[in-house]
Amino acid sequence: MHESNTRHWPRKGALALLLIGLIVATSCSTNRLASLDDDEYWAEIMSRNLESGSDPKAAQGGESDAVEPADPADEASDTAEAADPADEASDTAAETDVAAAQTGRGARLKPGLTVQVKVLVLGKAEVNEENRRISDEGSLALPLIGNVHVAGMNLPELNRELTRRYSDYFLKPQVVVDYVMETGEEAISPWGYVTVLGKVKHPGRVNIPPTRDLTVSSAIQRVGGFDTSAKDSEIRVTRLDKPGEPEIITVNLRDLGSKRVRKKNDIILQPGDVVRVPEKFF
Repeated sequence: MHESNTRHWPRKGALALLLIGLIVATSCSTNRLASLDDDEYWAEIMSRNLESGSDPKAAQGGESDAVEPADPADEASDTAEAADPADEASDTAAETDVAAAQTGRGARLKPGLTVQVKVLVLGKAEVNEENRRISDEGSLALPLIGNVHVAGMNLPELNRELTRRYSDYFLKPQVVVDYVMETGEEAISPWGYVTVLGKVKHPGRVNIPPTRDLTVSSAIQRVGGFDTSAKDSEIRVTRLDKPGEPEIITVNLRDLGSKRVRKKNDIILQPGDVVRVPEKFF
């Protein structure tokens, strides 16, 4: 019995020594990890878990370095919400043009018209051209910037173009442009004209004013009024709404007793209308 215990002692002793060695090694390893800073600590842990492929930070509730993929719907929403300056400028220009059309400033520039141009910088007029006639080629000659092709533009469009060009010479220039209404038989209105013929004192052309509210009666007054033989109850207005399809409108100016009748009969004329006053037969 004593020999059997003696025979197995080396094996038990070896196991005891191995167990003691593991305890010592674990203690040393724990002490070593405790002495490391955060970066060294996680580097050591990562090297020990490399084979398993696990994320020790995630296992301990830490934040993972993985980036959550962006939601395409959110990106599309952000893109839609971002304002495009070019679109805003385009919308503003469109709103200005609509307002111009409603106030009479939407008439198109053409050769022969006269405009005035002012360029203000900090309230001081750096350019002041009161009467500039558009050339037969449709251009406007101005100081510093030379010839500018303006035919076909309205006043807001011309204002934007001149502001862009004068910005090369002045800081934040304020450009003011407007039509110059000329008087006389040869004057040209940017809003067009009508022709009055027949039994009136001075048959001829009548320019449409900026308000564009020229009526049949006011047009006849501008050519001197009716002749003594005029028939004011059957005035004919010829209007070319469509090429080759004239519209004939009969106007009775004798019946203008009430405002309702006047509004119905004394129509507002359009550019190109021809007003003909017939002769009265006794």
